[in-house]
This record gives sequence, structure tokens and C-alpha cells, in this order.
Amino acid sequence: MAQPKIEVLGAYKVAPTAKLFQEAMESKYGGIQLSGRDRKAAEEAVRQELSSIVLLDVLVRNPDERFDVGEFNQPGSDQAPYDEAYLSLDGTSVVSQSDPPFGDSLRVTFFLHFFDPSKPLASSFGEVTVPAVQEMTERFQEMIPYSAVD
Repeated sequence: MAQPKIEVLGAYKVAPTAKLFQEAMESKYGGIQLSGRDRKAAEEAVRQELSSIVLLDVLVRNPDERFDVGEFNQPGSDQAPYDEAYLSLDGTSVVSQSDPPFGDSLRVTFFLHFFDPSKPLASSFGEVTVPAVQEMTERFQEMIPYSAVD
């Protein structure tokens, strides 16, 4: 059997819209009445987090039993993949949002918070480089919308 290989096809910046900002504020600080100083600190923390999120589009060739999407991370970061979706190999549709499809190759997307573009992406099969972060494509925005983490 051929060796597993990981290729990052793209890294896309999540656009921090006003709606997404409000959802994140409610998700993280909902129900809590924040004073002026605390509210400013909370808003700044949410802005920083939202501005650091990327969607990674990854092609995995020849996956074996070691493959685990949960092992994607960046060295020195405790952030884990969030809201993964397995796509058709041509990237035009979501095949599954829970179990990887069977086959010689699979395509998976996931969000990573506090992404550092200067660091590689670690995986079950070693580290890979990540291409330059781009603006989110309209297709991915519609197919894989970001929702705020609790």
C-alpha cells in the first residue's frame, strides 16, 4: 500500500461579520451582564479570536488506521480542529460531518482557532506546510458556514 500523504489545498480566513461577532459574544458571555471595562475586554477577546480563525481544506491520500482528524494542530498550540466536514474529492459537496468516507483519498475541512500562518500543520502522518491564507471563498462560506464555539 502506498504511504499516506497530507496536502493542504487551502487556508481561508473566516470573515468576522457583525452577526458572527454577536453570536460569539452571546455564546461566550451570554446571560452575563458585563460592566463597561469587562465588556470592552470581552469584545476585544472575541475580536482577536474571530480574526484568527481559518478554514483548512486538506487532501489525505492513502489514509490508514492512524488517520485521526483530531490530531491536526499547530506546534505549540492547544487548538484542535473544529466543525470538520468531509467533502467530495472535487470539493463541491459535503459527504459527511462525522465519519470519514472510505477510499484511497479523502478531503476534509475544519476550522482552527488562533491559527499562526508561520507554523506548519501537524497531522497523524507528520507536519505539512500550509499555503498563504486567503479570503474565504463564497463556495466555502455557503457550504461550510462557521458557527461560534461555546
